[in-house]
Amino acid sequence: MSAPDLEAFFRTALSLGMPAHEVDRMRRDPQQVRSLIAARGSLPSPPPLNSLEGRTPDEIADMHKGAIEAARANLAAERERPQRFPPAADRTSTIVKTEQMRAQMARMDADPRPQLSWNFMGVSKHSSSTPLDQLKPSASAFPSLALSLLAPS
Repeated sequence: MSAPDLEAFFRTALSLGMPAHEVDRMRRDPQQVRSLIAARGSLPSPPPLNSLEGRTPDEIADMHKGAIEAARANLAAERERPQRFPPAADRTSTIVKTEQMRAQMARMDADPRPQLSWNFMGVSKHSSSTPLDQLKPSASAFPSLALSLLAPS
């Protein structure tokens, strides 16, 4: 990698917000930067120009056309890559997990106690038309609570 390429890299790093003292530290050891870039495969592309000041409409249109063409080229390159699949789950562990879930369901079905599952997502505010200080618990909403309150002590 030539020195102008490294300078472009340093300018890009500064424009992306890297502290100047870090860029100076990298400038003192260009061999390390070259090895990092070689390990990555290439230099990062420069950031897009945020300011269109001073550009003619034709230049702006050309910039957009270039960005579209670059995106199309990237898409074409991605289409050429071989398809990848996630790793397959281990068959034995999947069978064991399924058997464990079925056994747990069988135990729950055999248990005479009622199975109750609550999932509370929360509400932003109460939705009753009755003012909060006038609300009373409903016996039908919580039958076990109502039964425990009505049972003799």
